[in-house]
Amino acid sequence: MFLLRLHVSKIRSTGKKSEAGCRKSELNNKHITLIFVYGGTSNFAITMILPFLFIASADDKGRGVFTSENIEENTVVEIAPVIVMSREERRLLDQTLLHDYIFEWGVKKEQCCMALGYVPVYNHSYRSNCEYEMDFDTLTISIRTVRFIKAGEELFINYNGEWNDSKPVWFDTR
Repeated sequence: MFLLRLHVSKIRSTGKKSEAGCRKSELNNKHITLIFVYGGTSNFAITMILPFLFIASADDKGRGVFTSENIEENTVVEIAPVIVMSREERRLLDQTLLHDYIFEWGVKKEQCCMALGYVPVYNHSYRSNCEYEMDFDTLTISIRTVRFIKAGEELFINYNGEWNDSKPVWFDTR
């Protein structure tokens, strides 16, 4: 396994799908660091968090992810690696606080995963300003904006998987 750090510009999703089913990205002029991870198999991952994202208190929601700069619509703000766990491990996790931070994983959702980076800290909203995309081949979750986000604003995802899904989640949303 090796890590290669490169300095490139801000990544914006083109919305087009690559052959692997991932959204293709183009570069704009914001300084970030990408980490390329190759594990010797077909798994190849790029991980990154835009440098102007930060974690802060989110009123009655605990902590959340915020931005110190404006972010354009359709911008990939984070690509995070995940740790995949079995159905048996999920049963154990469901008995802990980590239950609220894991994602169902796999095409048949027979596994679960713990995302690294800021991903576990994004709060839920039925009117989210971001969406997440799982890549089962590279073992990553990407966060992408679905609208323009102003500096100082909190970034939200919809825990149902689709940014505009209004189906009730497993907790009181106040």
